[in-house]
Amino acid sequence: MSGRGLKNLRHLVTTLFCLLAVPAMAEELIVVSFKGKIPGLKDGLVLLPGDTVNLPAASSVRLLSASGKVVSIEGPYSGSVAAAEENKAAPGSQPGVARLAKFLTERQMTSQALGTMRSASDKPSQKQPKDPWQIVFGENGAQCARLPKVEIWRRDNRAKDTLTLRSRDGITAKFLWPAGENSIEMTREFTLDGETVEASMGKKKHSIAVHLLPMELDNPFEIANWLIEKDCTRQAEIYLSQIQ
Repeated sequence: MSGRGLKNLRHLVTTLFCLLAVPAMAEELIVVSFKGKIPGLKDGLVLLPGDTVNLPAASSVRLLSASGKVVSIEGPYSGSVAAAEENKAAPGSQPGVARLAKFLTERQMTSQALGTMRSASDKPSQKQPKDPWQIVFGENGAQCARLPKVEIWRRDNRAKDTLTLRSRDGITAKFLWPAGENSIEMTREFTLDGETVEASMGKKKHSIAVHLLPMELDNPFEIANWLIEKDCTRQAEIYLSQIQ
C-alpha cells in the first residue's frame, strides 16, 4: 500500500473511532435541583457533558446521569459539565431520561419535600417524613417501601393511638402507636409486594397499595424511575432531594 493510501486508511480509522466514541461520551444528565439564580436552568433540564453552565457565586446544581452518577457543581463556575467533574458515561441515551426529565419539569421540587424536612425535625407535627421509604398514614393509593424494614408514618404524633391494619386476605392486626412516635414498623404480612392494606386509626381509614423496591435496583437513576412508574411521586421527590 502506498504512503498516501496508508494515510487515507489511518484517517478513515480515526474518523470511524470518533464517530463510534460520540454516543459513549454523550450521556444525558438531568438537572435534579439547583440553588441560587442561574439563568436558563430549571429542574428537569437535560444536558450533555459538553454543554456549558454558568454558575454565579453561592449557587450550585446537582445532575443525575442514566448510569447513576451524581454530578454536583458549585459556583462560581463557568465551563462544560464534563470539565466540572469527570463523567463515567454509559453508551447512548438510556430509557427513562425523558420520563424523569418530564417528572421534574412538571412537578417542581416543593418546600414540602425539601425545606420543610430540614427544619421540622423537632416539631410535634411534621408535614413529610425524612425517609422516602416510609409509608404515610393519611394517603390513599400507591406507596413504595424498601426491605428489610417497612415503617408507617403519621403526621401528628402528640397522642397515643391504635392503628388497625387489614390485608386483602382478611388478616387483621392492631398496633399500639405511642405518643411522641411518628413511625412504627409494619409486620411482614402487611408488606408483601402488590398487597392492598386497609389502615385505620380512630375514624380515619385509608387504602394503601404497597410496592416493594426490587432488591437488584441500586442505581439512583433507576430507583427514581421505578418510583415514578409505581406512581409514588411524593416519595420520588424526597428521594431525589437526598441523593448525593
